[in-house]
Amino acid sequence: MSLHLLLETIRKIWKKGSVIEKEECRHKREFQQADDQDIALIIEMANKFMGKIFLNIELESKPMEAAYIFQIGHVFIENIKRFTTMLVDNFKETLRNDQLYKKLVKPLENLQEKIEQDCTIHQKVKDIKEIHVQKIESMVHIFTEPDRQEQPGHKSVESSELIQENSAKDCTIKQKVGDIKEKHDNQIMKMTDLVIEHLKVGKENQKEEKEYTNAAATKENLPQHMSLLEFPCVNSQNHNIFLSVKEFKPDHLPSLYRHGELYDLIMLSASLTVKVLVTSTSNERDGDGLLPTITNLTDFEREIKAIRRGTGRVIHVQKNVDGENQSCHCHECKISSSPKPVHGIIFICTSKKIIYDDKEAENSKCILDYAFRNCATITLSGSGNNGFRVSKDCCVIMYQTCNHNLLQHLEAKINEYNNVYGKVHHTFKGSSEKHCLAIIVSNPHGFSKQVSVGEWVEKKKKCANTYYYTYNTLACEGSVGAHVFILGSSSSVLFNQHIHLGKENETELNHSS
Repeated sequence: MSLHLLLETIRKIWKKGSVIEKEECRHKREFQQADDQDIALIIEMANKFMGKIFLNIELESKPMEAAYIFQIGHVFIENIKRFTTMLVDNFKETLRNDQLYKKLVKPLENLQEKIEQDCTIHQKVKDIKEIHVQKIESMVHIFTEPDRQEQPGHKSVESSELIQENSAKDCTIKQKVGDIKEKHDNQIMKMTDLVIEHLKVGKENQKEEKEYTNAAATKENLPQHMSLLEFPCVNSQNHNIFLSVKEFKPDHLPSLYRHGELYDLIMLSASLTVKVLVTSTSNERDGDGLLPTITNLTDFEREIKAIRRGTGRVIHVQKNVDGENQSCHCHECKISSSPKPVHGIIFICTSKKIIYDDKEAENSKCILDYAFRNCATITLSGSGNNGFRVSKDCCVIMYQTCNHNLLQHLEAKINEYNNVYGKVHHTFKGSSEKHCLAIIVSNPHGFSKQVSVGEWVEKKKKCANTYYYTYNTLACEGSVGAHVFILGSSSSVLFNQHIHLGKENETELNHSS
């Protein structure tokens, strides 16, 4: 190959690298989908031609041209390495976010990780067994060591009494050895059982460490045979549309809305979403907005004799309440002989259909952090005096708490939510006619938090400058009171955003406040 042809080829590849670099800057998404055959071709040609440079060029005959090729070739190789690394990383990123990765690659990685864990654990069990065997052998040696050695030149004479005594010693030694073996075998079996149990439990069922202390932790145990997919309901054939908060990913949103801020907003909204339980019905209710009594209760709901359940959301916390002369009204303080002073108030918004007045508010409970089955939760109960505010469709319950860490945690989440919500609201403000996205985070049928994504169908006027929406977003019993996020139209004020009220009589569509 002539030096001229070699130089032209390198320039062509260099040019291709430059094009890739520009495409990376202008069209990142296209760059991520670059053909891996191009990468392989570039690497192959680079290695081939650079090998020609170093091996076949006669440096002494044409030193200037060879030096020039050597210089441009060296820079070219570095450029190729950089582009190749970037492309490969982007391919990995694309694949990692792909559904195919979740279905094929991820299970294989999990299997490989489990095999490695099994090998490590089995090796530990093997080491433990070897240690115990050595201990047993050592103790057997000690017990069976002769009490005396025969002296040279003396003949050992054993009487019948001595034989009987030695036989008794042998039996005692055998019994002790047997006891030692049994003890160590039991220890090995217990340790093996613990290892197997650890593998069965897995990371998902391990207890989470809670950020807040002195919390009223309860377990929301659903019957083991029951799942949301199996729960009897008029919408049961659509229950698979619900996505648990743990499973919800940006890919579950329409492609136009998969940017980080909207997804972050949904997850922050989920962190403030609570399950609401009510154990009484006020005599002041007119009956029009009364929800039917719930069935198929969880163990916890049955224990507290719940008759209604819904969803709410933490909208505000008030810290540093002057509680020196005021006892906290939380459940723990009510039953305690020495109640703690109140440290703050948690404001939770839900539907008036769930909690009608202060009497029902006094007999309500809110379950925080109910993200998955059997997770640790926080229960708020007993709103206390002046613990209820109501509007036409919505109500706000105020729960006192002596848990300062819980107040700090919720305040940080609210501030973070308001910050992200302001950015999303600014981006999509006034664009609801173009963007019809309607999202709900709720506790359908009392199950853990679920996300449902749909579209609003009609915007209806309620009064001057006030509107409500109908939408096809999935919601069930237990979802009433949940926050409904209407993209581009929700108020910028957290208190005035829409909540889910159930089905509209005229259209049979779900509707908001």
